Amino acid sequence: MNLTNKTIIIVGASSGIGLAAASLFHELGATTILVGRNEDRLQRAARKISPGQARVAIVVADMTDANDRERILNSAEELDHLVVTAADLSYMPVKDFTEEAALRMVKSKILAPFFLAQKAAKKLNPEGSITFVSGIAAERPIVGGCMTGAVNGALNAMVRGLAVELAPIRVNAVSPGWTDTPIWQAIMPADRKAEAFSAMSAKIPARRVGRPEDIAQAIAATTTNGFLSGSVLYADGGQRLV
Repeated sequence: MNLTNKTIIIVGASSGIGLAAASLFHELGATTILVGRNEDRLQRAARKISPGQARVAIVVADMTDANDRERILNSAEELDHLVVTAADLSYMPVKDFTEEAALRMVKSKILAPFFLAQKAAKKLNPEGSITFVSGIAAERPIVGGCMTGAVNGALNAMVRGLAVELAPIRVNAVSPGWTDTPIWQAIMPADRKAEAFSAMSAKIPARRVGRPEDIAQAIAATTTNGFLSGSVLYADGGQRLV
């Protein structure tokens, strides 16, 4: 997994899985371009990856905006890999779900990634790759996660079509199970989270929930393995099996 002299754009890199992936890519020698909507968080992420910010750049942008998608891709003179971890997800029971929330999710998880891939294909190294992050909700939905499962399942399907049409550029998805990232703060209080994580850890074969670094390693695999394309790599500790 040597990424020396490679340039990688990571959308959603200010925290969680995206930050872990950017950190790993940097350790492997890549130049990393961190993309997110909050400049302060991106600056902190860049300093965490490299205090001197060598081989690190940031782009404040929202991939759901067409002009911002252009800016994201123009931030790199040459591009070897694109990773998209960002999403605007809402968790609530079906009876309470709004059309506005659903449209935000569809735009951030399906439409924006599709059109970003469309534009990136013109710039990517032919031996390069695109990796999206979907999720366990496509396989094992939870109460409040119906729409999350729907958009993740659609993203997994889209990956297969993009892999065919954008070849030889490789397109894959990594599907995490429950992973201890900041998004849980929006889903449930800390005490409920600890209880839920404990119950899930006892249930799944890996006997623990995921860490951002676990998912970053899976993303590095789809990025560096030249024979992976059109695949969904499950990094879920076996959660989809139980």
